[in-house]
Amino acid sequence: MAAVVISSPALAKEVLQKQDLAFSTRSIPDALHAKEQYKYSVVWLPVSDQWCSLRKIMASNMFSGNA
Repeated sequence: MAAVVISSPALAKEVLQKQDLAFSTRSIPDALHAKEQYKYSVVWLPVSDQWCSLRKIMASNMFSGNA
């Protein structure tokens, strides 16, 4: 399993606003199946209504400037 480390705000914006579909629907490690944690994360969900809703919440919180 590979990890992606985003090291700057500019890169995070690029990945999360312009490349988000490329990072969706990743293979799910066995460890996440134990408690079904994959069902509640933008990282592991396939593109769906739930994924879109979580993605909107994440984007509005991360890019609002109220950090």
